[in-house]
Amino acid sequence: MATAELAIQTEPNRFVLDGVDYQAYKKAADALGERPFRATFDGQRVEFMTTSTRHEGWKRFVGRMLEALSEELGMDIACFGSMTMRREDMERGLEPDECYYIRNEPLVRHRLDLDLDQDPPPDLAVEIEVSRSLLNRIAIYAALGVPEVWRFDGERFQVLLHEEGGRYEPAEASRSFPTLPLDEFARFLRLREATGDSATIRAFRAWVRANLVPPPGGGSPPPPAVS
Repeated sequence: MATAELAIQTEPNRFVLDGVDYQAYKKAADALGERPFRATFDGQRVEFMTTSTRHEGWKRFVGRMLEALSEELGMDIACFGSMTMRREDMERGLEPDECYYIRNEPLVRHRLDLDLDQDPPPDLAVEIEVSRSLLNRIAIYAALGVPEVWRFDGERFQVLLHEEGGRYEPAEASRSFPTLPLDEFARFLRLREATGDSATIRAFRAWVRANLVPPPGGGSPPPPAVS
């Protein structure tokens, strides 16, 4: 490790080391093992951050919503949770809140040894921003080549798509779930605090069946209901 200096903590749940190279980041992140820290590396700095119960609650809820959607639509997806995503050639790394292989699910089915230096990145990552990282995690996702990021800050839900030129742009539709109206997904996220996790998931499943799942015998589902 080069001359690493402990940066001033702006919040009690994180600290940042400056002047860190990739190998030093990798050793430090590996040394943490299964401890409840996120290690984010932007090429020069590594941030170690713990997450709040609010963050973890939203992380799992968004994941449950996404997984319920894929199940009702009959889609094969593979969830790799908060696996460490890093590439030595890009000198970047982080742990997403949730990540999924969708289009590339057949390539990673039953795999336990993913290596992003050789394997494709997840097709979709979930980023919960109820407490923001001091580093630019979205830029790191872009460097790692993640095609789609769903971000949620407790109020606002947004889908970002990786475009030519290596930048993310806000989108009106998801590439992974093109039939999903994003405003409806956001509506069910807001419903959570009023009705609770399980009741909201059940209501969301019922809405997907009524509005997005083709009827038996083929044909198209009815236009999504506007609430």
